[in-house]
Amino acid sequence: MPDVDPRLLQGVSALEHGRSDLELLHRYYRGDHDTPYLPRNARSEYKKLAESATSAWLRLVVDAIVERMRLDGLRGRGDQAGDLEAWRILEANRMAAVQAQLYTESLKSGRAYVSVWPNPQKPATPVIRGESPLRVHVEREPADFTPVWAVKKWADGQVEHAYLYDWARIQRYVRDRGFGDWRRRDAIPNPMRRVPFVEFANDPDLLGQPQSELAPLLPIQERINATNLNMQLAMTYSAYRQRWVTGMAIPEDDDGNPVEPFNSAVDRLWVAERPDTKFGEFTESNLNNYVAVLDSLVRQLAAISQVPPHYLLGQMVNLSGDAIKAAEAGLVSKVRAKQLVLGEAWSRVLDLVSLAGGDVQTPCEPVWADPETRTEGQLVDALVKLGTPPISMPQEAVWERYGASPATIARWKRMQTEGTQRAVAAQTSGALTGARLPDGETEPVGEAA
Repeated sequence: MPDVDPRLLQGVSALEHGRSDLELLHRYYRGDHDTPYLPRNARSEYKKLAESATSAWLRLVVDAIVERMRLDGLRGRGDQAGDLEAWRILEANRMAAVQAQLYTESLKSGRAYVSVWPNPQKPATPVIRGESPLRVHVEREPADFTPVWAVKKWADGQVEHAYLYDWARIQRYVRDRGFGDWRRRDAIPNPMRRVPFVEFANDPDLLGQPQSELAPLLPIQERINATNLNMQLAMTYSAYRQRWVTGMAIPEDDDGNPVEPFNSAVDRLWVAERPDTKFGEFTESNLNNYVAVLDSLVRQLAAISQVPPHYLLGQMVNLSGDAIKAAEAGLVSKVRAKQLVLGEAWSRVLDLVSLAGGDVQTPCEPVWADPETRTEGQLVDALVKLGTPPISMPQEAVWERYGASPATIARWKRMQTEGTQRAVAAQTSGALTGARLPDGETEPVGEAA
C-alpha cells in the first residue's frame, strides 16, 4: 500500500483495538449487561431468570454527575460583547444542549472529542461538533500532549471513510467495508494549521491517560446482578414452605407414571391409611439475607463513585438541609474537579473557534452553573448580605453568584437601563408626579352632591 500514510493505519488500528472495551462500557451504561453465571446445562427457565436479573445502576452513577455539570456561559478578557459572541457561536451549533451528551460520553468512555471547522456558508459561525471516541483517534506529543495528527473513521453503507488530519492538510481515504486496502482520495490544505479536535478527558493522570467512570464499578455491578439472580431463584423455588411425606406408596396412573397423592388447598386435609406415614415441611428461604447483601453492594457502589447513598437507595426520611448538603459534599467536590479539566477543554475549543474565523476574544473562561443544592431562600439571603455593606459586591457579580449566565446578565442590564429611561421620561413629562400648579394656586374643590 504505497499510497497509504502509515499514520492512517496506526490510527485505524488504535480505533479497532479499543472498540471492544468502549462497546462494553456503552452496553453496561444502557443496562445491556452480561448475564450472571449459570451452569452449562442449566434449564431454560433458569436462563430466563438470569436475563431479568440485571439492574442498570451504572447509568444512575453517570447521570448523577452529568446533571450537575452545565455550562452557562463564557467569560473572556475582553468586553462583554465578545463573551456573548462566543456563546452565540456555541448556541448556533446547539452545543448548549449537546454538552450533556458530551459529558456523558466522556464519563462513560473516559474521553470524548469536540471538532471545530470553518463554515464557508457562515464564516463568522464555525462548525462545532461532538465526536465519539469510537470514530476519532488523536495522537499527541508525548512531552506536552499537544495533538499532532488525528484519524476519523466511519462507515457509510458498504464503504468505509477515513480522514487523516495534521497541521498541514486533511487527506481522505476509502475502502470496502470490512476488508480491502485503503485508497487515497482528494486532499485539502488545513486552513487552521492545527489539528481540529479537542479531547474532553475524564480524570486524566500525569501521563495524559484518562479513565472511564464506569470501569472500576463493573465488578460491583456484576456482583449485584449475581445477587439478584440468586434472590430470584430463592423467590421462585424456595420462598414458600415445601411439604414432604414418608411411609406411603406413591400412586401411579395407567401408564405407570407417579401421580401426586394430595391436592393442597386451604379447605382440604391430607389423609393417609398407613399408621407409620409421617408429614412435614421444609422452612422457606429467608430473603432478608439477599436484601442485606444487595444493600451492602449498593453502598459500596455509592462509596466508590461518590454518589450519595440516598440517590441509589431512596432512603430520605426527615433529612435536614445540612444533612443533605453533607451527604452530597463528595459528589459536589467531584463535579468541581471535573469542571476544572473540562473547562480547560472548552478554552481550547474557543481557541480553535478563533482560528476557524469566529470573532472570539481568547483566552475564555467557562462559567459553570453551581453544582450545589441550595434552596432559593438560602441563596437569596446570602446574596443580599454580599450586596450590602460592608461587603458591597457589585450588582453584576451578585447576579453571577446567583447563577445567571452572561447572556442573562446582559438582558437584565438592558431591561434595567430601559426601565430607568422610561422612569426618567415619565417624570420629565409629569406622568408620574402630575403637573405642578403655579405658586399660590390650589386645585378646585368640587361641591358636595
